[in-house]
Amino acid sequence: MAAPEYTVAARYWRGPVECLRRRQRILITSQPDNGIAPRSYPARYHDGSTAETHHVSVHVQGSGLIVERSHHPAVVWKLRTIRYSEPTPENDVILFRRGYADRLILNDPDSLGHLGIRFKSTKHVWCYITTGIVACVLGSFILIDRSPEWIVPLIPDHTEQWLGQQVAESIIVKKRVCTGKTGLHTLRVLEQKIAHAAGINGSIHLDVIDDPQVNAFTMPGRRIVLLRGLIEASRTSDEVAGVMAHETGHVFYHDSMQLLVRLLGLSVLETVITGGSWSLSADLATQMLGLHYNRRQEERADKAAIWFLDKAGLRSDGLAHFFETLEKREEHSLSVEFLSDHPATIVRRHANPGSSSGASAMSDKDWQAVRRVCDEKTSTTDNDEDE
Repeated sequence: MAAPEYTVAARYWRGPVECLRRRQRILITSQPDNGIAPRSYPARYHDGSTAETHHVSVHVQGSGLIVERSHHPAVVWKLRTIRYSEPTPENDVILFRRGYADRLILNDPDSLGHLGIRFKSTKHVWCYITTGIVACVLGSFILIDRSPEWIVPLIPDHTEQWLGQQVAESIIVKKRVCTGKTGLHTLRVLEQKIAHAAGINGSIHLDVIDDPQVNAFTMPGRRIVLLRGLIEASRTSDEVAGVMAHETGHVFYHDSMQLLVRLLGLSVLETVITGGSWSLSADLATQMLGLHYNRRQEERADKAAIWFLDKAGLRSDGLAHFFETLEKREEHSLSVEFLSDHPATIVRRHANPGSSSGASAMSDKDWQAVRRVCDEKTSTTDNDEDE
């Protein structure tokens, strides 16, 4: 009958230029019980509790490695608990047990083979493990990048509203919010007209921040923010309406919510990897502004803007004119944040010319009120008006 085999893991370090770790399995074949005493080999034994070195003899019997000491009871090491290290510079072989402090030192590496120990190489086990871990992490990143498109539609509206409120409080609460009543009312009425044409259920909240950057952005929960610099850079109200319609496109497709879900996923993944604690912090909300919509999201928001404005009966060429304005400002190296996270404006201008037919976004009087919307300011966003 074939002798039974026992697998024992042995780990050793091969240096930083190779895999993190490699592993070998020791297959120990017990000697058959034929009435002949198994052959013993000399070794040194440290019991782990004292510094004393014991000269012992060892042999394999059944499923154990027997360590015999003079004037002491024999110690039985279960084969499955044994670990093996590479020979030392003195050519000694060190055996140890998982969960125990004692050590066994064999003077001759060949004695392993005489004891019935042979090696079955699985050198690349740790390479495979490392590759698997890396593949899992990369797969997680890909899943986080792709999954928001099908996760976001499953999120209840009240949850998105709550998340949007948390983001808004983190981002806008310390900003100077413009509160010019006539101008703000005009912008909000215009936005509701565009949203109605888009078929968006629920009202859209719009704020204007006293900031010189030429920019606008959306937040989860149907929230749009215009910066004073964008209004000042616009030559006509139709240009502002074009930008508002573009941002409404992001609201329509829940693009900002997708950004937040992606950021939350990355944050949770980082927490899992580093072992830290996770929370929806102000830093997380601020990081959201640093993320950019991809080209496909920007292109479809541009097309949606033209569609919404045409459906609302308004001029839809304002967005193209605004892109032209940005191009001129870019030539003079002026601060245009809107350019930094959007595709090339010249391409977008030619791809979305819009139409000059339709009504203007607002009257000249209302446009002047919009341009003065930041003459009154406050430091809180708790200034919502009934719309």
